[in-house]
Amino acid sequence: MDIKVFKNEFDNNVIIKKTLQNDPLCPGNTYYLLPEDRDIIRLLEMQNWFKTKDQLTVWGEIRKFLLRYDYPFTPTMRYKDNFNFLLSIQPHWLDILENDFLNEQIISKIPDALTKAKQIAWCKARLKELFRCDNNYPRWIQNPEWPILNGIPMVFKQQIKVKKDSERVDYVFYNPDTGKEHIITQWY
Repeated sequence: MDIKVFKNEFDNNVIIKKTLQNDPLCPGNTYYLLPEDRDIIRLLEMQNWFKTKDQLTVWGEIRKFLLRYDYPFTPTMRYKDNFNFLLSIQPHWLDILENDFLNEQIISKIPDALTKAKQIAWCKARLKELFRCDNNYPRWIQNPEWPILNGIPMVFKQQIKVKKDSERVDYVFYNPDTGKEHIITQWY
């Protein structure tokens, strides 16, 4: 079942929520919830069902539930494959798994006739065209935070360790049309 169809069922079918809620074997998901809070309904409601990373969480939790009770089902690997594909195309200096930009500007434009390997290469090349830098790509000390302004990635200019003793690093980006700079600050 497609996740959009299941989302509609999850929201409107009381039996599904009751079945999930009354699961005495639910181990919870300690990544999202505290060990004493094993509410799978809350976990699923926290997800954005239209984002790749959260689709993987929903898929995984429902799959685990079905496996615990030996329900006959044929699992799709689509959500896991989609997530792994997004990971495979992104360089270390970029993390936009939760951004619609990736789907709109890259994934939706992949030529149909390409093999999986060529799709990955095409996406990597397209990312380098869109996410430009003057010299080197940023070496983030925390999670990547590349700014996108009005649907266009800003150009990376430089990173500056503010003081020799400081734990602060500024990442300087600019709008290629206006030259206006934008600074992202991260701390060690």
